[in-house]
Amino acid sequence: MKLVIVLIILASGFQYSTSQNIYQKSYGNRSEQAKFNDGITTNDGGLILTGSFEDNLLLLKLNNSGDTLWTKFYRSDFWEKDIGVSVRQTSDDGYIVLANTYQGVSGYGIYLIKTDSLGDTLWTKMYTSNNSREIAYSIENSTDRGYIIYGASGSSNLSPTLTKLDSNGVIIWAKRYESNADGYYIDNKDFDLTNDGGYTILVYVFKRRWAGRLI
Repeated sequence: MKLVIVLIILASGFQYSTSQNIYQKSYGNRSEQAKFNDGITTNDGGLILTGSFEDNLLLLKLNNSGDTLWTKFYRSDFWEKDIGVSVRQTSDDGYIVLANTYQGVSGYGIYLIKTDSLGDTLWTKMYTSNNSREIAYSIENSTDRGYIIYGASGSSNLSPTLTKLDSNGVIIWAKRYESNADGYYIDNKDFDLTNDGGYTILVYVFKRRWAGRLI
């Protein structure tokens, strides 16, 4: 597999500065591009980005000058497409990578990968449901060294969900939040951990003749 990446920090929504200078990096031929959905600054001052390339989950590590340190591809078994949507660095300097995975037009699942500091896989988890679509938006580290996933599920209309995992990706609890609204607009940016160990989500709900917010 040949990877050709065009990474433009500002256009991709990721900003990184060194001595107040915003940089722009390009990799390979502009006719083929990887898609990045999330990125964070790492403990060494570089960046870690996740997204997809040729239906594979992609994880890209850069140094503080934007040079590639390593690139990793991951593929879940028996699924057609894996798209990285959220990445966080963990307390052991590894990474937890959250992805949506798809099979045909009706199969939806959530794919979770724990890696070491070089992106090598330590363990993986797949979360699916026979009765509804399962979609992930973002993941955060929790204070007990586990994780919390913000997503949505439903057979027709999607409702926001929170799923609490232990440090090995085992589900501790899962909550689905419903109202009598006709639908939701869910923004993955409106999810935060609070100082007391709780969580806040901001979801826009709509009826046929009005719209509001569910907090």
